Formats: sequence, structure tokens, C-alpha cells
Amino acid sequence: MPQYLYYSCTAISVMNSGKGPSISRRRSLQLLPLSLIGLGLGTTREAASEGVRFNPISDNVTIPAPNLEEAFLPTMKGTPLVPRYEVDTGWDELSYDEFLDVQLQFDPDVFLFHRNAGRRGSIEIDGIPDNFRELGRMAIDTGIPGLMTRSNTLSPWQAQPWYEGLNEEEQFTYPDGSAVTEIDALVAKNRDGDPHVLKEEDQGSVKVLSPFADGTIEFLATPMIEAVEFGYSTFFIDFAKLQRLGGLDHSVWAESAFRDHLEKLSSNELRTLGLEDDDVDSFDVSEYLTDLELGNDEPPAVDPIYREFLLLQHKAIKQQFEQVIDTVRSADLPTERVEFYANGFMGDDFRNTPDLMHIHDPFDLVFLEDTPSVPPDFVRDFVYKFGVAAGHFQKPVILHRSMWEGYDALQGLDPADEYPTLLQLQVAEAYANGCRKPPNLSGGAGHTHREKVVNNWVREDGTVPDVLLDFVKFVRVHERFLMDPDPENDVAVVYSLPTMLWHYAPEWDWYAMDHIESFRGAVQILRRLNYAYDVIIFGHDDLWDDSEQLDRLAQYDAVLFPNVAAISDEQVMALNEALDQGTTMIATGGFPSRDEQYMTTIDTGESVTHRNSIVFSDDLTSSALDTTVPDDLNAALTDSVTRTIRFSGDIDVGLTIMGQADNEQTIIHFVNYEYNPTDDSMAVHTSLNVTIDLEAVTGVHYYSPKGRGELSTDVNDDGYQVTIPRLETWVFLVVNHSTEDLMPPGSEDEARAAIVEADSAISTAEDEGRTYRLYRATRRRENAEAYFDHESYKLAKENATKAKQEAEMAVAPPSVGFYTGHDPRDLYRSDVIDDLAWYFRGVEFDTVDHLSDLEDGSFNLLIVPPALPWKGSRYEFSTADLDLLEEFVDDGNGLLIVGRGDIDSDINLLLERFDIEVDLAPIDSESRDVYARTILHPLSKLTPKLDMTLGTPLSTVPNEMTVLAEIPDDSNAFLDHSGTGTKDMEDESAAGKPVFGYRPYGDGTVTYFGNNTLFEDINRDNYSLEREVVWNYIDVVGQVLARTDAGESRENNLNDEDDTDESQDQTDSEDIESAKTEQVPGFEIGTAIAAICGTLYLQKRRFEDRRRDEDS
Repeated sequence: MPQYLYYSCTAISVMNSGKGPSISRRRSLQLLPLSLIGLGLGTTREAASEGVRFNPISDNVTIPAPNLEEAFLPTMKGTPLVPRYEVDTGWDELSYDEFLDVQLQFDPDVFLFHRNAGRRGSIEIDGIPDNFRELGRMAIDTGIPGLMTRSNTLSPWQAQPWYEGLNEEEQFTYPDGSAVTEIDALVAKNRDGDPHVLKEEDQGSVKVLSPFADGTIEFLATPMIEAVEFGYSTFFIDFAKLQRLGGLDHSVWAESAFRDHLEKLSSNELRTLGLEDDDVDSFDVSEYLTDLELGNDEPPAVDPIYREFLLLQHKAIKQQFEQVIDTVRSADLPTERVEFYANGFMGDDFRNTPDLMHIHDPFDLVFLEDTPSVPPDFVRDFVYKFGVAAGHFQKPVILHRSMWEGYDALQGLDPADEYPTLLQLQVAEAYANGCRKPPNLSGGAGHTHREKVVNNWVREDGTVPDVLLDFVKFVRVHERFLMDPDPENDVAVVYSLPTMLWHYAPEWDWYAMDHIESFRGAVQILRRLNYAYDVIIFGHDDLWDDSEQLDRLAQYDAVLFPNVAAISDEQVMALNEALDQGTTMIATGGFPSRDEQYMTTIDTGESVTHRNSIVFSDDLTSSALDTTVPDDLNAALTDSVTRTIRFSGDIDVGLTIMGQADNEQTIIHFVNYEYNPTDDSMAVHTSLNVTIDLEAVTGVHYYSPKGRGELSTDVNDDGYQVTIPRLETWVFLVVNHSTEDLMPPGSEDEARAAIVEADSAISTAEDEGRTYRLYRATRRRENAEAYFDHESYKLAKENATKAKQEAEMAVAPPSVGFYTGHDPRDLYRSDVIDDLAWYFRGVEFDTVDHLSDLEDGSFNLLIVPPALPWKGSRYEFSTADLDLLEEFVDDGNGLLIVGRGDIDSDINLLLERFDIEVDLAPIDSESRDVYARTILHPLSKLTPKLDMTLGTPLSTVPNEMTVLAEIPDDSNAFLDHSGTGTKDMEDESAAGKPVFGYRPYGDGTVTYFGNNTLFEDINRDNYSLEREVVWNYIDVVGQVLARTDAGESRENNLNDEDDTDESQDQTDSEDIESAKTEQVPGFEIGTAIAAICGTLYLQKRRFEDRRRDEDS
């Protein structure tokens, strides 16, 4: 099925009266398949021909949407690699093509780039951050999906202008009905009135939103709705947490919400809190908690009002994100699928806040941020297992792990050195535990300079060590064994949400460390003793459903309870049922002594009376970081656990067992933690004898980055005996329980043939000089060869096929000329060519001092900057000049004419040759802030708004012209004919005026852009949306014209309409046909669709109009 975009369509009738186009609007909803969106070049002056169409591979206008559930191999970070990242990272910036080349080497399913957008409250104000536009373009060009980040934070100084721009009825109100004047009021507060912040140093800048505040949902959702309309469909919400530094929210919003909550309670319920009905209206919970007196070693959870207030806050933060997601998804969006995930920050010491367990429920995957393992002293395999449990053993889990400042030095690493073995280990650890760990191309801001290479998979020059690329390919080709596994381990360790909930209170210096440290000690011991274990989360009835966790209890030989303080009746019942079926409960630090609401003191020892329950009074906190294993615990494990997998030797190897029921396979992972940080080496284990206690084994194969093969098996009373020839970093065994072939899908002959065809296409392109961006084909061809070597023939064929397509669509380098014969002075800087040539690697740029230089055919694009008489510059076109320019376009070249207010009137002598005319007066406004809105189109993609201050609009628009941008209808901009800078009687409104458009002419195209900011802002250090227009023009028009200039007829370069989905609903076809026939007679379908695109208003307009209608 094709992808579809919804457009709010506008029918435009043009009257060439000299006063500008008269636009009448008829709103309708059209359904257009993306495959039909084209530029429609190639119409003649009299009528449209079939037209040169765009490359369907690279000329879509929307960012591919990732399917997070199926995103098996993501890449991440890459801050210094992404062009136009504003923070100085200490690296020389890569060009766009160099960045694409890095991504293509990894062949990822999605690129996770986290940098916050929309902190000003609106993409309309904030703009799409520069690097997100680069990523959006990369996604469009390569098909690697992109995403946008939204933070659960507020930068008041950035967001206040957005808030002040809202209508009075749209602004927020305090609980007492008074108006909110400062958006800073939306933040959460400590008891002392200070704002909740991410870091202590963020006091005045980045603050955490209150989940109770009026406006929080709208503030978070609005930029995401806008970003969807600009092409993004996946969002990462950073800092999706309730507590960090500040503890509970004591803002006026939280206080009021708590009083509202108390009002809903019955008299009996209030009395259990120690309150009467008359107390509610004036109750001040902050004052109450400030005066709270606690006994020695008593957590505040002993107080019923604290418990009620805490639970309300946890429910609120979860509901906040449910409402944000529902608000975005329920908006009228141009995509059917919008996905979300959020950051669960864990910290070096696993000091989790309780909401880290329940916050992921509304999201499409579990995403955790943590510090990575650096063996032998710091191993974090349990974090992956925690993530799997937090996702209810169903959701995909991704971990982002970087070594932060100071941490790497503690582990004996030199942060400026490369550690490829360690990087492989960290990714292997993730996939071995059923998760995904994106290779960090490089670190984030503040961790990316050349002194912090320790995190990086990519070197400063953009290269990737071969050993790391080989490892990534190994992971990719074995996706069928690593995707969506079901843990089948022997032991479980309980992580208790009720315990964390009631024992985590940072205002009172309670951090649930008894449970956390005992948990860490338990998992370290299990790994050292080579037990295959899971993490099980015990939930809370009001916050998180743990039914699937409790259902799993009986599958384990033993379940460890490390200092669990609170437990529910349902959890006790499930535990007893598991004990009846043979599971052993091992409790350290005593049995839980409180119920899940922390209201009742209970004797779990009386409730759990089964002979299989064992309790040790000593906790395991002392075992978290040393190598001591308590003898009694070791004996209890030995007596209760029948190991499914055993192997020889006293070695530190992590063991996990994964089932694949659909494939009748069991996957057994061995991760080597005997790592030496000094020289980045592993203690290699050879001839590792393994006993497999499974039934119906028909074969065992081993897979490692260094080799693979079938293992011979012997059978004895203990099970099946195999020998792993070599364990360096990671090996997994595939135990087959059927006769099904384990070979990867695909045909070797078909893959080899596809590679040969790709080689031929690349060679032909090189011979014909079609080398512009040919690296894309070459890189995909290299990927195909690597997959072929791994016998992954399906992947090899897919990449070879893409390589062939890329090579066949490759063009000679576009050649761009800048006309300087009219002396454009400072409107055309001498270094603009150098800046563009640096950014557009492979494109040929040069000045054109005399228009006669065009006659030798060395240029296929010409850019004409404006001539401003008041700066001493005039066009002074002769008739011969105009004839030459018209012939240049008619012969199949591109002409970009740039305007500006008070431009030399001779501009119209040139434009009239193409039936176009512009007004000469500058566009201005009282605020000197004029923007045009664009449509969704290849020439205006990723440019939602354009600065048109002091530009000049089109006044005559031929029927063949597609309008790409215009001043909004509600704009207060005017045409300053009087020259006063203020609107006088003779100054007409600029609202609705078109300022950017193109038209096909002969075999070429003419494009007009109404402001010289195109040139003022083109440089390496000043990124702008206007620069993006130049990019689109060179990238799209240049490639199309260069492609048709390679010796083939234009007819052979059409992208026929046959690519559209024939199964499309008949109604949709009729809608498109109707829209087509309403346009200019003579247009073929390609140009008709382009014309429709040219009349479309950005979906944002439709959304705002509808909202205004609803409000009225």
C-alpha cells in the first residue's frame, strides 16, 4: 500500500491584472499517495508535456516513520557528526554526505538522535532545530527513519514569547481562576518554593513541568503536533520522571489537586487520613509535611497523608503522558502512525525513582539511560533484564549507555583512547539479554570532544574501525535469533515497586538503598555463579499491573527477595501457588513486613509457610561490589536450582536462555566478562564444555563474531554435551528442537546475481561520469558483500538491489553558476561559493561574470542574486542577454531568480520572458518580522516557514507556476510602496501574497524566491531555513536536470505513474482525477499532481482554521 498524506486543498484562480493573483479558496480534503507527488518538470510554454519526474528513491517529502517494535538495529548520538550542531564539540564538522556515509556503513533501522525541540512552546516559534532538519533530510534521502525529541521541561526565557503570543482565551489560569502571566508558573516546586530542575546548575534555565499545571499537556503536545505536520512521526520524550532532585511537587497546582482529591473522599476515608470534612478546604499539605515528625529510621511513608499525596503524584505523572500521547494522536494528522518513547534515567548506582517502573506503560517501547558495563568490577547486565520486565516481557527495550565525566576514569579507562572490544561487549550484553543497545556513533554534548573518544564507534574523521563494522554486521545478519525472544532462565530476582515507592523520599534522605543494594548484590552473585536469571517486578495495584510477572513465578526453580519491605495479598497468593509447584523462595534481609499500601504491618512468614520458603536475616548489600558469596545462600541455590545449562571452569561468563516458540528453538547466550581495561582485551576461553538439559534436541549450532558452525553432540544422563571451540566476547548457541533448516532466508544465486548487477551499474556510472553521491551505491554494495560473506543472502540481495538503483539514478555533478555581471555587491559575498562547495561536496560552483559564459554548456543551474539600485547595482539586461537566458532554460537548465524589496525594475524584463512578474516594493511589518508558510513539496521540504522581511512577492503568476510559499492570510505585513517603514494609506496588505514558486519552461525550469536572505545566511556558522531552499534547489532540480543531460532522452527518464498502487480505493482515484481536471487543461497527471501540490497549504493551516472554527 502507498503512504498517504492528507492535504487541505485550495483551488487557485489567477487573474493577471498586474495587482497580484486573486486567490479564491474552496476547502476540501484530498487523499494523495506520496508516490504521486512530483515536480512535473518539462512543460512547454504552450502546454504541458509528459514532464521529467523525480527520483522515487530520494524525492519524497516526508520523513520515513520508524516502526519501533521492529527497529532491531538502531544507531544513536553522533552529536559532532551531525551537520549544523550548534555546540562546539571539538571535532571538525562533517559534511552532509560524510555523515550519510557513516550511517550507511551501519545500515541501521533507525537513527536515535536526542536533542530537545519545542522548548519555546511551538515549532512555529522555535523552528525545527538545525540538526533535526539535517536528520530529516538524511531520513528522506536514505530511508533511515528519523525522530524528534521533546523534553518534559520548560525553559521559561525561551517559552515566554510563545505564551505572550497566545490569545487571552488560550492562556492558562491558576486554580483560583486568576490569569497566569508568566509561563514559569507551570513548573513543579519543592516545599521551599524552588523549582524542580534537572541539575543543580539549571536553576534559572531548565525546569521540570508540573503534571498538575493547566497548560502542561498543551505545552508538551503542541510542538509534536506541528512536527508531525512537518514530517516527523516518532517522538522521544526526555526526562519523563516525577522525582529526581526535588522529590514531590508542591506547586500551587499540586496543592490544589490534592485538595480536590480530598474533597472526593468519603468521611470514613478522610478519617483514615486523620482528617475531618471541615479540614479539606484549608488543608495545606506542604505545611503538614514540613511539620511531620518521624521516629528514628522511620520513612515518611508511615504517615497516611504522605502516602495519599505520593500516590496522587505518581498517578498524575503517568496520566500526564497518557494525555499528551492521546492529544497528539487524536489531532488531525497527515500520518496514521505516531510513536512515542521516553527516557528512564537510572544513574550509576541504579538509584531508580519508583516511577521508572510504571512510566513506560503509555509508550511504545522501554528506553533506559544507564552507565554501561566495564568489567571486571562494574557489570550491569541486570539493567537489561529490568527493562524487559518493565516492558511486561512484551515491549522492545533499548538502552542508551554512555560513560560520563569521571566515571570512565574510575574504571581505569583513558577517555581519549579507543576501546573497540569494550564497545562490542556492551552491545553483545544487550542483545544477549533480549534488548537492543544502539552503537553510539559518538557521545552527546559535553561528552563528544576528542578527549572523550571512549564512547565512540566513529572516529573524528568519520571512519569506523573494521572490527566494529564487522561486529555490527554479525548482529544484523542474526536478527532472526535475537529478535523478540522469551526469557527461559532458571532463577528470578524480585524488584519491588511497593518497596521503592514507600522507601524513596529524597526530601527525607530516604533512597530505598537497602532494597537497591541487596538487589544489586543478588544479581552479581547469580552472575558470578553462572546462574541464568531474570528480573521480576512486583507492581502496585494503583500504578502498575504485574499479572504477567506473577504468572511467571512458577517457571523458576528459585525466586530471590532481596530486602523487599512491602508486598500485596495478590503477590503472596501467587508466590504460594508457585511454591506449591516446586519453586523455592529465598528472602534475604527478612520477609516483607508491610502490605503494598504500607498501611498494615504483616507477617509474611506466617502467610508463606511452605517448606520451600527460605529466609536469611542478613542482607546482601555487602556483596554488591565484592566477590564474596555467602555460604548459606550458595547452598540454598545449589539445593533448589536444577541448572538448564552448565559449563566447565570457574569463569565470569554471563548466561541467558531465550526461547523462540514459533521457531522451536532455544537460544543460549554466553557473554564473557573477563575483560582487561588496561589493554582492551578479553581472556579467551577455548574448548568450553557445555551441558544442555533440554528435551528433543535435534541439533546445536554456535555463532560468534569470529566464526560459526554446527557442534557435535553427545548424550549422557546429565543431558546433551557440546564443546564451544572459542569464546572471546560473545557466543550464542541455537538449540534446534525440530528438523527445520537454520540457514538464513534467501537464495545464494539470487544474491550473487544482484551483487554482479550492482557492480555493473556502479561501473557504468563511473565510466559515464555520473559520480555525484555515487558513494551511496558503493556503500550499499559493500554492505551486500558483507552480508553475503555471512551467508545472509536476503540482506545481501536487498542491499545490492538498492545499490543498483542508486547507481542507475546517479548523475554527473550538478554545475551551479552565480551570475555576478550586475555587481550584486554585499548581497552576494565572495565566500558564498566556498561555503556552498564545502557543504555540497561534489557539486561544481563558479561565478558567471558574463552571460555568454552559459553558451558552452558548462552550467545546468544558474542563480541570479538581486540587483539593488540603492546599493549601486543594476541588471542592465540587453535583449541578447534575455534571449540567452530564455534559451538556457528552454534547453533544459534551471534558473533561480532571487528577489528583494526595492529591486531593480529590470528584474521583470527577465521574468516576463517566463510570464512571471514581481512587485518591487518591500514586504514589511511593524515588528519587522515577516514569515511565509510553505507547502509540502520537494522544493520546500523541511522549510516550514521562510523569512520574507523586506522581500518582494510575485504579482503575476502563470497557470503553469506552482506556488510554494505565501504570506499567511492573517499576517499584518504590508507592501511598503511609500518607503516609510510604516503602513500608510497607499500601502496594500501583503497577506496571502505568493513569494516562492517555480514553473516548468521548455525542457527546464524557472524558480523565483522573494528574499535575498538566501545569500546572507549561507555560511558554515549560520544555519537558516533559507539555506535549505538552496539545498533543495540544487539537490532536486540539479539532479533531475543533470540526469536528463546524460545523453538519454527526457522521455526515458520519466518516473511513470505505474508505480502507484493499483489496489487504491476507487474513491481516492476519483478524488485525484477530479482534482486533476480542475487544473489547467493539457496537464498530464505528473504535472497535475505537481500543480495540486503547488496550491496546497501546509496542514498546520487546516489544523488552526479548524480549531478557530471550533472555538467560535
